[in-house]
Amino acid sequence: MNEPHWALTTIIGAITGWLLPHLVRGVVLLIRRFRRGVVDGRWFVYHVAKRDGRLRVEPSVWNIRKGLKSSFVVEEVRKGLETPMYKGDLLFERNFWLVRLNGVAHEEELLIRLISPIPTEDASTWGLYLGIDVQGKAIAGPIMVSREELSVAEAFEFLMEKTRVYSRMRLLTA
Repeated sequence: MNEPHWALTTIIGAITGWLLPHLVRGVVLLIRRFRRGVVDGRWFVYHVAKRDGRLRVEPSVWNIRKGLKSSFVVEEVRKGLETPMYKGDLLFERNFWLVRLNGVAHEEELLIRLISPIPTEDASTWGLYLGIDVQGKAIAGPIMVSREELSVAEAFEFLMEKTRVYSRMRLLTA
């Protein structure tokens, strides 16, 4: 007779079951926030893009912080802009960083695969970006991420040293 009604017990159990994972995730986030990781912080990003028929290095900055739903959240800010141009997340896959970015004010998706600098404790790393641009065309190119800010000439030299282009497009159009 002193036991609570079964319906009340069920409702309290359902609410607790729904809230518990969110509370645990929040506590874990608070604990992780106070630990400084290797990935956290500001990274300078340089990628090669073709503008006006010429290859140019496009500099930007990634702000990486720990996230609630994913391990790390990435915001990319281009020089001269105050608001983030891209937002996404960073995942680890074997010896690579996998960065997924989506345009904030425009429809664009980028997937970036970088060699992980963590085992070797390098201040910079490089990789490849793939995406679909605002015109719906496929884009790809080399990308470099560094803890230190570099000049455009230094970044271009580094990217050209790490890049080799093979083109078979002539075979497709001939």
